[in-house]
Amino acid sequence: MDLKNIKQGNLSFTGKKSKNKPKKLNKSWTRITAIVLSVILLAYFVCALTAGIGIYAYRWDNKFSQALSKIFPYPAAIVGSEIITMDTLNREVGYIQYFYEKTAPDQIPEYSIIEKQVLDRLVAAIVVKKLASANGVGVDNQEVDEQFDQIAEENGGEEKVSQILSDLYGLDIPTFKRFIKEQLLQEKLKEKFDDELQLQVKARHILVKVAPDADEATKEAARVKAQGLLDQINAGADFTEIAKAHSEDEASQGQGGELPYFSKGQNVKEFEEAAFSLEPGEISELVLTQYGFHIIKVEEKRGNINMTFEEWLESEEESLWVIRFVARDEDLSSSESVENGENIEGETTEGQ
Repeated sequence: MDLKNIKQGNLSFTGKKSKNKPKKLNKSWTRITAIVLSVILLAYFVCALTAGIGIYAYRWDNKFSQALSKIFPYPAAIVGSEIITMDTLNREVGYIQYFYEKTAPDQIPEYSIIEKQVLDRLVAAIVVKKLASANGVGVDNQEVDEQFDQIAEENGGEEKVSQILSDLYGLDIPTFKRFIKEQLLQEKLKEKFDDELQLQVKARHILVKVAPDADEATKEAARVKAQGLLDQINAGADFTEIAKAHSEDEASQGQGGELPYFSKGQNVKEFEEAAFSLEPGEISELVLTQYGFHIIKVEEKRGNINMTFEEWLESEEESLWVIRFVARDEDLSSSESVENGENIEGETTEGQ
């Protein structure tokens, strides 16, 4: 078919490349589009910058700033590779404010106090999630549903719980279930930490009592007695039998001084430091505490994290790249803190 002879209306198909008049029009439209987009982007960034200055520098707290934080993803904090947005922070602060407005409108804490406690909780939730993932701990939807069903059963049914959540917190059930999931995850992580991860010691001890305010002669007599028992043990006497015969700790004497597994924070400092410094099979020198003189024999150790659960979480947070853009005041007086504010989600879970 000869394209040169095909005509359609006033448009002739000659098979030859046309003069590029339409392309001039295309270039014009491209230029116009670029200008329009530039103006829009400039307006966007100016608006974002202005709102950002208001939110960060002047701490705007109104419906306008909250609406802007939904449009522009301003970060409230960065935790490792995760971002806590201002929108998320504002929304969760709002739950607590709503609760106070409904229950104690004359006792609403300052916004900055609530904000800091909420941001601390959001950061901690990310830390827990990371540690849980690293240690094979998870919570599935079935566990969440079972926990919710139990709460509903104990509080008049799902409809009643939904009404309470809405009336007191401005919460819906999906958001409440998210709080349940966070709480369950932390509980399961702590359970694994207590059972497997935390450094724990199984030991025996012999106690020779002496009061902290005893005179020097009495203290010296107790020390001499304890040293004599230690000398016998070092000479080959059986620790268990010496404990049964001479220890003055009534709770463990009958078991040869045997103590259950214990971890950091469960004993007085001096006893704890001595016990954790020993390897299985080793026996301490005399250890003086507020109770008297101890001789400690470590039998077993398990776990490898010599911290409390709270210290472990704090240590993990410190190891992450955490930047807070708001709520950075670390000197808030404890007397100003929200009454039970740190457990507001816990209250929601347990109090419904």
